[in-house]
Amino acid sequence: FWCIAMARSGKAIEAYQEAPDGAGSFATIAEALMDARDGAMLERLCAAHRKAHADDAELPYWESQAAALRGDHATAVARLAPHVVRYLADERMAAVVEGRWIRSLVGAKRFDEALAAAKASTARDEDPWYEAVVCAGRGDPDATRAVLRRIVETGAELTALCAACHADDIVGPALRSPAFAKLLTEFPAPGADPPPAPSAPGGGQAR
Repeated sequence: FWCIAMARSGKAIEAYQEAPDGAGSFATIAEALMDARDGAMLERLCAAHRKAHADDAELPYWESQAAALRGDHATAVARLAPHVVRYLADERMAAVVEGRWIRSLVGAKRFDEALAAAKASTARDEDPWYEAVVCAGRGDPDATRAVLRRIVETGAELTALCAACHADDIVGPALRSPAFAKLLTEFPAPGADPPPAPSAPGGGQAR
């Protein structure tokens, strides 16, 4: 879309104002700014959209994203908190809001709340990935390992899991920190030597 090209060239507000359907184009432009990790411009776009469409039910999510991109996780949490229950009850919104909510709680160092939200996510989809995110963000290598092993035991392919870990904004830096040096040997970066198969109690390879 032409509006995406404008957004990527630093003219997101102009693209929004010139779009025949500004409200309809808002999410498209916002996504482009998310991809560019331009929190300051996304903040400006949200402010413009709030003036024109303050009743947009999805706007608080985008405002939270803008704060998170700027590294202001406390504000991201505060913006999302009044709406998170409603968002998570909506299957379409839950798919995108859940990660933002948990990651912002981690960024704000509200780890107990983040872990509770991550466990609720696991209960919904049987995927404990966000529990690993929280444990890594908390700086707990033992708890992170336990969750990652659970993911492997559910049938996840180890190479793909390692790639996901190292690409993650929270798990990746944790794995590369000194405190996680031992865990890094078990979940190495893509291209590194594969880890040895863990031993099962009593000898032999663990499944």
